Amino acid sequence: YKRLIAEDNYREEVFDYTTFNEQTGRVSTMYNQKINAKNTFRVGGIYSYNSYKYDYNFKRRDSTTFVNLINGQGNASMIQGYGQWKNRPHKNLTLLAGVHGTYLNFNQTFSIEPRVSAKWDFAPKQNVSLALGLHSKPEHTSTYLLEVDLGDGLPKTTPNKELEIPKSAQAVLGYQFQTNKGINLTVEMYYQHLYDVPVTSDSSAYSSVNSGSIWGLVGRPPLVSEGLGANYGVDVSLQRNFKNRYYYLASGSIYNSQFKALDGNWYNTKFNGNYNLNLLGGKEFGFKKNDNILGFNGKFVLNGGIRFNEIDLEASKEAGYTQYLEGGIMEDRSGPYYRFDLGVSYTINRKKATHSIMFDIQNVTNRLNIYEKYYNASSEQIDAFTQTGIFPFFNYKIEFQTR
Repeated sequence: YKRLIAEDNYREEVFDYTTFNEQTGRVSTMYNQKINAKNTFRVGGIYSYNSYKYDYNFKRRDSTTFVNLINGQGNASMIQGYGQWKNRPHKNLTLLAGVHGTYLNFNQTFSIEPRVSAKWDFAPKQNVSLALGLHSKPEHTSTYLLEVDLGDGLPKTTPNKELEIPKSAQAVLGYQFQTNKGINLTVEMYYQHLYDVPVTSDSSAYSSVNSGSIWGLVGRPPLVSEGLGANYGVDVSLQRNFKNRYYYLASGSIYNSQFKALDGNWYNTKFNGNYNLNLLGGKEFGFKKNDNILGFNGKFVLNGGIRFNEIDLEASKEAGYTQYLEGGIMEDRSGPYYRFDLGVSYTINRKKATHSIMFDIQNVTNRLNIYEKYYNASSEQIDAFTQTGIFPFFNYKIEFQTR
């Protein structure tokens, strides 16, 4: 990446360079056996392989030398296995019981996760359900195998290699109602207790639940699997499946998402927007003369936005780069996120081929939603990176009939 030095006749200067390479592979298998009308058994396995090489070097504005902030390469595999038993003791009652296992070969850590659920059709087209279980999701391979240079000629280390697999004990209580007109109403209440979450071994209140990529590890001290987290809320959705040439879906959530760092305090997670709303729908118009179809689609998304650590403007001015307020963990917000998309399509049906012409406009209102804030040393103000504005997209597809 380059920047222009205004005070030096806008000379180009390289201030960081990166090498990011990843290769992944996955193989899965599943066997399903219906024993009788009331019992079905299923087993399966998944093998995943990942190799990577990351190298990130950065030079500050007031420096002439590059500092290596990310350096590491390696490969690892993960093995998953599962078994599930489905039983229907009564025509209105369905029970599921199973277990899922995950094993990481490079550090010999594993997770065994029992799960159970039940669904009761207590009235025509109405049911309630309850699901309980443990779930896990390993961090990206780079989190475990990232190398740290201790300097003074000492060999590089991988301090995060022995991290446990983050886990979640969760419960979901649901209600579903389907009308005679094909409209489905679903209401779900959920709670997730997260544990074995990687957090920094100091008092910086960093947790991996706030990191969307390897960049969250830049400059961090070693991690330990002693963090906690909690997510809980209510989801409601109203859906009409495509029928009579139109469909719609309205869904919304009210929720809370927090994490506990090694300092013993609870904080909002980066993604704790507290509310979320999604509206989408579409309508098609057919032409009897030629069987062609004209379609319109729309989508609207609204949520509370993401959170940031609060920036200390005066300290940033003095240092020349972003400095954060002590105690300002996830206390700043981006403001509401919203986006409105529109699309139109035209399908031409012929005897030997079907032509589809689609034109979509994402973010019609050109809303520049904030996704990160930083200290701008040139203006000496807090500035923001924004997401993509209006984005038109055109697609043409032709499908040939073989018969």
